[in-house]
Amino acid sequence: QNWLPYAREHIVESMNDGYILLDNDGRYMDANKTALRLFPLLKKAARCTPALEIEEFPPKLLNQTSSICEFPQKADDEERWLRASSTPIFYNGNPVCFCILLYDVTERRKLMAELEASATRDALTGVLNRATLFKLARRDFALARRSGARMSLMMLDIDFFKNVNDQHGHQSGDEVLREIGELLQKRLRRTDII
Repeated sequence: QNWLPYAREHIVESMNDGYILLDNDGRYMDANKTALRLFPLLKKAARCTPALEIEEFPPKLLNQTSSICEFPQKADDEERWLRASSTPIFYNGNPVCFCILLYDVTERRKLMAELEASATRDALTGVLNRATLFKLARRDFALARRSGARMSLMMLDIDFFKNVNDQHGHQSGDEVLREIGELLQKRLRRTDII
């Protein structure tokens, strides 16, 4: 079985995903180079260090049952989103340690945010689109009615906007709409719906 360390080196170190091994008491035992890149502070941790003593180690990763969670992590001077799955490892029917596999899901998170933005916001102005506005307005009106709170609705009309398009072209008109959208978003409260 002299090949056992070689097999670990070949399989675990060539993985694109992070691998962290903790004992049943939550002490750090092993990690591959991907995990060390995603969690740079693991490099400073000695073997058998309690994981909770490792700076920025998410406590939710200490759940030893098979579980999955996502969390932000600073790595390579940028925030990444990681998905972690935890799996207990048994020997002779008894749990002896557990393995955490880390997957970088930053790109998926970005794509989901872009998809959500394109589904809820006007591409030109960045303000909520009509469908999202009506959905949120119905919710807020129902909440105001139920609680007896006051609520107001304001409608904005740009005077002579057709003249901007006619005299300066639709690109200029688009720029005016973009500027007004930005102005509204900067001036109103975060709780207001635009």
